[in-house]
Amino acid sequence: MKDPAADVVVEIHIPLRRAWRGSGYPWIDDVEEFLLDLEDRGVVDAEGGDGEEIGDVYVFWVREAPEETLLAVASSVAKLRRVPRGAHAVVTDDEVEDVGVGRQVDLPVPGAVLFAPRTRDWWLDGGASGADSVAEFTSEVDRVLRMLADDVEWQRWWRRVSKAPQLDLLLTVTPLPVEPDMTEFFPEAVKRGRKRHELTMLVDSGPLKALEAHEQRLQALPAVLEALRRVVEKLKVKEPHPAPPEAAQPTPLPTAAQRHRRLQELLVRQLRELGQG
Repeated sequence: MKDPAADVVVEIHIPLRRAWRGSGYPWIDDVEEFLLDLEDRGVVDAEGGDGEEIGDVYVFWVREAPEETLLAVASSVAKLRRVPRGAHAVVTDDEVEDVGVGRQVDLPVPGAVLFAPRTRDWWLDGGASGADSVAEFTSEVDRVLRMLADDVEWQRWWRRVSKAPQLDLLLTVTPLPVEPDMTEFFPEAVKRGRKRHELTMLVDSGPLKALEAHEQRLQALPAVLEALRRVVEKLKVKEPHPAPPEAAQPTPLPTAAQRHRRLQELLVRQLRELGQG
């Protein structure tokens, strides 16, 4: 006999808003990791933690459990630290093809027994934001931050040099210089706190937009290291940070991209020589 609970599907709709100023959407990775963990533990089928951007929301799906459990999972997602407020669930079934068709439920559900995410030794957080034209750069910054956050040597270094357990690096890609009347919306500062230090840094969008996508990715690690240099300088940290792990290094340029770059450099050199002649 077929389990009736297997037909129930709960959609988790999360507004596509940034959790923090200039931080992009790092909460999407948080939700994916959380749902994948619950799936590995046999709580629900979360389709591997995969979600999809649909209009102005990001949607995740959970199934293969009683409705009460599915809504508890949805409520747990809504309570994750970086997830924007305003999430809701849609209770539907696996025969409905359209997204958003069903009973809408505000999240979190009152009285729901929440699932706690697995504890993780977070020390580094944040991300980068900017226009679509610099998306390769911002996504690579987010990846580099995750690699540094997961690296044991970097974790140990931060524990030795900082009393605050966490550091947030928030990079905003925007045209520079910023207009005087807009500086309050684009601050650059290192803020110290007992539990968290925070850096906000601007990156000039002009040079980045002129680069090919693969070349934008090459600029991410240097930008993160510059942000860390500012933090170290502000906190007067004497111990240098470890070398970036191999996982944080940019992937090598494809052969075609390397050839294209060499041709560009050759063309620029020839033009300069012609101008001097």
